[in-house]
Amino acid sequence: TFILTLLMMSCSIVFGQGTETASAKSEAQIMMHLATDEVGTITIANNISIGNTIEIPNGKKVTIDLNGHELSTNQEIYIFKNFGKLTITDSDPEGKGTIIAPLGIYNGKPQTRTSSTDINYNAQLTINGGVFNSTSLEGGAAIYNHLGVINIKGGEFYGEYSCICRNLDSLQI
Repeated sequence: TFILTLLMMSCSIVFGQGTETASAKSEAQIMMHLATDEVGTITIANNISIGNTIEIPNGKKVTIDLNGHELSTNQEIYIFKNFGKLTITDSDPEGKGTIIAPLGIYNGKPQTRTSSTDINYNAQLTINGGVFNSTSLEGGAAIYNHLGVINIKGGEFYGEYSCICRNLDSLQI
């Protein structure tokens, strides 16, 4: 086990820690469920093509269960930008749940930083399973971490350029 930890003192308001599980068959349904405070787990019900980056806001806590399905995009975007607490898992016994995106998943603080974002953003990404593939040849990574925390407990990571890119952060595998 490799552990790299960055200790920071900060304060944040936590909201959106729902306990309900909801099913999503489209990008619109994922976005709808993320907009509610009641939903804590979103189970992907079929393969979904994503057209826009899905943002997990600061303070939001949610689990995405790939459930053996694929979330993918052909556009040069991050499939998720996580500023909150995002857990990705795959409950499918065969472990076929997959995320394919040129830029992968972004975790951390906004790329345009201020003293407020440095203090108040505490992004945390936990990967419990699934297959993650970045298809960009120009700087994409399956997981790109910028001043956030990543906990990897399972999964497979592939990238044409990079699998996991971390920048002044914490990574625990």
